[in-house]
Amino acid sequence: MTPTEHQQIDAVLDRVKPLLRPLARQVVEAEGWLGGGTKFEWPMVRVVDDWCVFFNGGCVLHQLGDADGDFSLYKPIQCVMFPLEPNGDGTWYVRQHGYEDEEWDELFCLNPSNTDRRAVEALASEIAVAETLGSAFRWGEDPGGTGNSGRTS
Repeated sequence: MTPTEHQQIDAVLDRVKPLLRPLARQVVEAEGWLGGGTKFEWPMVRVVDDWCVFFNGGCVLHQLGDADGDFSLYKPIQCVMFPLEPNGDGTWYVRQHGYEDEEWDELFCLNPSNTDRRAVEALASEIAVAETLGSAFRWGEDPGGTGNSGRTS
């Protein structure tokens, strides 16, 4: 969660809270939406009942952004791109159980045997964002004031 992403979520938090699961909303109101963990030296989103606080039948940040014209508007870049992962050479791959030492197998979307739909179709929006990020993109960089996806909208 970069400082820019943090500010963007805080700016819409009053619109987000009614969309949260009841327990997640209670925790967010009492303790905030940031958890205690870090990744790339940035704070991570809080987890309640093994789910991101922003999950309620899907990502509420995605739903709110989509309603405002851009699904990625309020989502942290790692959430926007999931399950795509940069290779570090300007290319991306789809995270899936057993590929590139991926161990996380609890998620339906990380098991390619769960669908006949090709990743290039299912992940068209994420692939479009990856193309706009370009080959120099690296996790952990704050895109500054250009929006979560590093794009100028």
